[in-house]
Amino acid sequence: MLSPNVNNATDQLARGYSIIRQVDAFAFASMNTRVGRLSPNPPWAAVARQSIELLSQAGEQWQAEKLDIWTPVLNQFINYATLFSRFAQVASSVGDDKDAWMDILNTMSAALATGKNVTRAAEGQFTLQINNLNNIRQALDASIATAWNSLASEEQAMTDLATQVMALQGQFNRLGGTLSSAEISAGKNFIQSSVTIRYTVVSAAGVEVPYLAIAGLLFTVGKMTYDLIVTNKEIDQTIGRIVRLRVNMSENAQAAAISKAVSQLIDNFDKSMLEMNSQMPPIAAMWEAEQTKVGQVINAIYAGATPHQIGDLVAMPSAAASWNTLSDFCVKLSQLTKIGHPVTVTTTRPVTTLNFAFPMRELHS
Repeated sequence: MLSPNVNNATDQLARGYSIIRQVDAFAFASMNTRVGRLSPNPPWAAVARQSIELLSQAGEQWQAEKLDIWTPVLNQFINYATLFSRFAQVASSVGDDKDAWMDILNTMSAALATGKNVTRAAEGQFTLQINNLNNIRQALDASIATAWNSLASEEQAMTDLATQVMALQGQFNRLGGTLSSAEISAGKNFIQSSVTIRYTVVSAAGVEVPYLAIAGLLFTVGKMTYDLIVTNKEIDQTIGRIVRLRVNMSENAQAAAISKAVSQLIDNFDKSMLEMNSQMPPIAAMWEAEQTKVGQVINAIYAGATPHQIGDLVAMPSAAASWNTLSDFCVKLSQLTKIGHPVTVTTTRPVTTLNFAFPMRELHS
């Protein structure tokens, strides 16, 4: 039949959406990570700030290129389904007119080639943007390592605090939900909310000084992000441990430990990309396979086959139904996310005092 397996194709599209969503969340966090200044400001902190600024630029580049990566992939299914349905509707009236069939099949082959080429271009652009986002890690890790080496006397305290900071990041990540292709087809949606975690350091005078804010995207299913956070005792307990562990630590040691949150952000992204081989699913290969099928029908007609005896042409109405299903699925993917309220979490008080504000101005340089 002149259509792909619907279940396989929707699974690939859902996987592609999941990858785009994860990169989008990482890019958003990269653009919205803010590091404050210490007084005095140690050299390693300046390097960390520069690394995060580069990460922010890479995130902005992703946002600028994103629509040219994912939207064309979806549009190819919608466009081809429209074309195929039009030909399927006239198939019976064409009969055994070989010239008419050759015109139809050549048009279909050209459209499939476009789908393949557009998708391959999107896959190449995706890989380029992933590499841009990944290139920042080395400089950031080096600056944090320098900080830890210069604060060796507080290494255990920094390790303990960093462990809790990274645990908190992981707990927030686990609040996110997933949707299968079947659930997407059934009309379920994600709720997308920005979540800002604000870390402070305590000065020698006992004053809370804003140091780091990471604003990420959380995609939940069925529940608002706020409701998931305020009912999560694990998050509340971790914040409590962070507050207690900062006592008797120098400002620099607190900042060095908290900076591990950015490394954890990159770690989580690296792991998710590793699981997906850092590439889009083989959607371009699907287009190529469909073009091959059409080419085989063209060759059969050239070889003398009668069109009404070619099974793929007889089954065009069924194939059209499959393409329309894929088109509808792509439309649902483009409408899959609803926007929820932004939430701000501080590491100075329990999560039961959360608010919907997004105050990051004091962290801007």
